[in-house]
Amino acid sequence: MFSSPSQQLEKASKPKCLADVTIRQIIQAPEDGIKIKDVEVQTVKIVGIVKEVEVTSVKVRYVIEDFTGSITGFVYLDNESDTGSTVVENTYCTVVGSIRAQGGSKHIMIFSIVPVEHFSCILEHILEVIYMPLKLESLANKPEEKEIKQEMMSSYGTSSYQGNDMTSDIDPKHKRVFDVISRSMSENGMSINEIQSALPTKIPMDQIRNALEYLVGEGHIFTTIDENHYKSIHSGY
Repeated sequence: MFSSPSQQLEKASKPKCLADVTIRQIIQAPEDGIKIKDVEVQTVKIVGIVKEVEVTSVKVRYVIEDFTGSITGFVYLDNESDTGSTVVENTYCTVVGSIRAQGGSKHIMIFSIVPVEHFSCILEHILEVIYMPLKLESLANKPEEKEIKQEMMSSYGTSSYQGNDMTSDIDPKHKRVFDVISRSMSENGMSINEIQSALPTKIPMDQIRNALEYLVGEGHIFTTIDENHYKSIHSGY
């Protein structure tokens, strides 16, 4: 309650980034979050082998292993008939989710888990893990390219990601906002005003903001160059 306005503004302006990482990076990261160079990462993408699958009435537990370690991920089911993803043990999968820390250990709250259909996806993931810190380091001493760095982090790792339709059960008003953002091909994503203008039916701005907050929280979209521009995880560069 005693933080300065500048501290509040700095906190609000942090980009919510999606990045390819290894399991070791997640495990060794501090509890307050994972960073690549000086950029915070809110949503991670890993590629690994499913070693265990445990299905209960409320969630599915996965143990995923890559060449650096293993980690547990959870998917919470919407209803009793929902059985989760189609991935099975001893197959490669792509996981997108957020990191959680509890009792000194890390796990992943999974937004999407899908089978790897082509082994080139594994090589591409490894190359992206290597490339990102190198690119950020090259931009570190170039203040004029700060915006480029934010754009790269905001869209990084989304070009090859293709998941199942994770939005089928979303409220129709939220789904309309998500569909508009997903159709955008802009590297910067869409501003709130552009989203409102592109909607086929008029939706009040406060409802749009509520939809955006929900979609960000569920990992369907993320902010890019600032807190008023949004992009879908299903969009390309």
